[in-house]
Amino acid sequence: MKTKVLIILLVLYLLFGMSKTSKAGVVGLALDYTATAEASIELWSLGSDYSYDMTENGVASAHAYCFVPEDLPEIWWDSHIYCDAQVGGISNSEVIQFTSGLDAWGADDFIGGQTDSATNFIGTITVGDSFEFPFGSPLTLSTSIDVTFWWDEIGTQPSFYWIKIWGDDPENPLVYQESMLTPTYTETILTNVIAGQSLNIESSHYATEWLGHHFYSVQELQINFSITPEPATLLLLGLGAVMLRRRRVAKYL
Repeated sequence: MKTKVLIILLVLYLLFGMSKTSKAGVVGLALDYTATAEASIELWSLGSDYSYDMTENGVASAHAYCFVPEDLPEIWWDSHIYCDAQVGGISNSEVIQFTSGLDAWGADDFIGGQTDSATNFIGTITVGDSFEFPFGSPLTLSTSIDVTFWWDEIGTQPSFYWIKIWGDDPENPLVYQESMLTPTYTETILTNVIAGQSLNIESSHYATEWLGHHFYSVQELQINFSITPEPATLLLLGLGAVMLRRRRVAKYL
């Protein structure tokens, strides 16, 4: 009878108490990546600009700028457009995050043009292990996608993105998602992984915008990754501990 009560109490603790009151059993994540950013502007045939940046385990930033030449009528001299692209990742013991931002804006008597911006992100995510969840333990990878999108010009188009996560075979990804980013967009994808597993990740975010007078466009994509143990794993760990205790007690009776 005492053993049954102990099992029930232990299971309740593992399912509810451990996740709320203790950091024990937290499985860490590690991120290693290369990021690139591109920004370009075409002010019709009046001028153009292009910027490119690449970094490893840091922030890649590209900034393009274009203005109307002064040999044109003075009424257009203050016209100009900017285009920025930036991407980078953050990793700590519990959460991985990477953010991509594509911005474009213009001012004054701008006569129209086109901006192109893109970010790319490729790397590996390593799932850690712990005493409670040793190598090979089943876990759940949570991929949370959040989008922020502002614009004030009819000609501005939504940006697009895709993300791919795979283990050994890129032709059979664990996660593949592609979408046009709308002003409000949130999604969470759950994937089965194991402690100690190394995952490959690749993502792209891009936008082409035909722009007119007095505009701005800000398009941000944020993706967070976190690990949670499967409830069944917690239950098995609890039952295993109880059975081991029973065997030890019986040995000395």
